[in-house]
Amino acid sequence: FKEKIMDSMLREDINFINKFLYSVQKHRIMLSNWMDAKKRDGIESTPRQILLYEALEKQENIAKKMARDIVEMTPIWAEFFENTKGVAECLATSLLAEIGDIKRFGTVSKLWAYAGLLGGYYLASCENGHKLILSSDHHKTCPVFSNENDEPCSGLIKIDEHIEGQSPKRKKGYHFLFNGNLKTICWKVAEQMRKQGDDYYKKIYYGELEKQGYVRTLKSKKEETDPDKYEYTALPHAKIPKMHAMNRANRKVMKRFLSHLWEAWTALEGGDVRPPYVIEKLGHQGYVKWADLKQQIAETREKIKKVS
Repeated sequence: FKEKIMDSMLREDINFINKFLYSVQKHRIMLSNWMDAKKRDGIESTPRQILLYEALEKQENIAKKMARDIVEMTPIWAEFFENTKGVAECLATSLLAEIGDIKRFGTVSKLWAYAGLLGGYYLASCENGHKLILSSDHHKTCPVFSNENDEPCSGLIKIDEHIEGQSPKRKKGYHFLFNGNLKTICWKVAEQMRKQGDDYYKKIYYGELEKQGYVRTLKSKKEETDPDKYEYTALPHAKIPKMHAMNRANRKVMKRFLSHLWEAWTALEGGDVRPPYVIEKLGHQGYVKWADLKQQIAETREKIKKVS
């Protein structure tokens, strides 16, 4: 059955299953690497060691199945994830777990900020000595949990520096007030969308790459369907290294994907769906709303189905 809304119990289950899955997966990979290293040194794993490894592998598979089952119970799965290519159940579970309650984000810009996908950030400090990396200068009091009761510090904040044109990064001695896990997951999503996603997101990626001065060319005709087999040629107007250009293209895909996820999810929860700030206030053109994109994807799939 499918839940009508993402209530607190369902969100808590998704969060727990996600943490369990990645915890087990992390230890399974560590053990696998250790056993492989032993084998390279000519030392075979004992039956007990193999049994314990297989038990961990079994737990991982159970968690994956549970992740698939629970995410398919959510309304956002049927509305959004089933209508896009590239993001399967486990990755979708991770997204839902890290975002939590979509009603916390009144605009998509707040979701972008939470994921650390803004083009700038602030270095700040509070009167009690905490150093902070913030998404905006609107913070007045320090949110860092500073005691055993998980109560915020609440010291007055002073902005020390505004870093423009760069995404926020962790800095020694500073509290990173973004969701680093969500940012990592978004990078994985962008990579999947580039390789397996709908043409809309691929066009965003390669369009931004060309804007930054790079075009893709095939190594051979046989490799046309594999995005990793392309070469990237610099154009005369290229001013930044290729990897920086690819990162910018990935970031644009991530932000557009999160915009559509936010639109679909907010509408399901009965919230006010507003266009992004750059569209609503700055008048940028070319943005496709989720409802329109959903229709375009459905029409494309129907054409492919008829041809095949």
